[in-house]
Amino acid sequence: METDYSSQSHVALHSEVPFEIRQAVFENRIADEHADIKRSGEFASKIKHIAEEYDEKLRKFMGAEKYGQFREYIAEKMREQAKVLVPPRGPEMSREELNQLRVQRKEMGLAFLNKLGIDLKELKALNESARSRFAKLTFSGSNKDSQSMMVLPEDVPSSIRSDKLDIVAPAVAWSVFTAPYPGWAWNYSWYVRGFSASYDRFLNSASGLVGSWTYLTDGDAGDNDAAWVRYNTSVGFWYQMPTAGLLDVWIEGQPASDRHYLSLYDEWGWSDSSVEQHNYVTMKATAGSTSSGLSLALMSWFTESGYTDGHWDVSYLTLGSSYWAHLYSDISFAAGQWVYVEVGNRNWNYCFANDVSEYSFTDFRWFIKSVYVRPS
Repeated sequence: METDYSSQSHVALHSEVPFEIRQAVFENRIADEHADIKRSGEFASKIKHIAEEYDEKLRKFMGAEKYGQFREYIAEKMREQAKVLVPPRGPEMSREELNQLRVQRKEMGLAFLNKLGIDLKELKALNESARSRFAKLTFSGSNKDSQSMMVLPEDVPSSIRSDKLDIVAPAVAWSVFTAPYPGWAWNYSWYVRGFSASYDRFLNSASGLVGSWTYLTDGDAGDNDAAWVRYNTSVGFWYQMPTAGLLDVWIEGQPASDRHYLSLYDEWGWSDSSVEQHNYVTMKATAGSTSSGLSLALMSWFTESGYTDGHWDVSYLTLGSSYWAHLYSDISFAAGQWVYVEVGNRNWNYCFANDVSEYSFTDFRWFIKSVYVRPS
């Protein structure tokens, strides 16, 4: 089991924002990140505990001797497969030949299970129980985080869509922010057990580009492998509250990439898996030493549970079109208070694999075209 966390940010400079206010934002960010790292570790420990309990139950179900034979059989067949696929033979094999290799391995695996006297239905029930326990775990970050859904253009208030911002009283008029944005930030966290994780970000505050790609791979799946990657990117700016209240924010985003990809290969015939891929537009508001939780609008998602073979490569959004998020801070700010507003993207990729080869990839990039802000 391994975990990691990393972050970097540039809190925007502003000639009217006092040094103490900007400094407090730094300190608040570090405190929030420290709490986030702690929650990440707690979540990883829960996954580790479930996996270890499953291993213990599996050993009791099979018996120590049969369990040893079971794992040794899998290891031996994986070694044999590696020899078959060594170049130049492997790269020259047709898709039909590769599929036939998998079918033969599955048939031989089920025959070996029968030879051991292991009931396939009972083994699958044990696997499904573990998957169900993993599925009940959720982790998006702070327990203060709040979620909403994407807003389609036709549901955005006409005053925003038509840019007729003067129809409201000046004290509560919308302030509009567009690229270039003066601040930026990114952070990621991940956990892997049996998987490998790779990722990278797309972040350009001059154009308003935010996003990332994540890739979780498990080509040699064992018992109850699990992993997640969570990548946040954002741009930031200062806003002075004209009146007291919550922060009311409309965000217009244009997707430059939206891709959910998943490939599953049932290795042995008793396999199990689940995957969650979520993409969000996000908003966070910080005033001095006080910050709201991260507000999230779910923009695209893909889930599967219980499948053991299959391939998905899907996109649900139209590139270049406008989609909206309507988000609020979960705390109020005083009139005249300077608030640092961060708007961005969260990419969440979670996998569980039980003797399944699993490849889960997400690629989401958004241009933050405009941000409308006012007190509520």
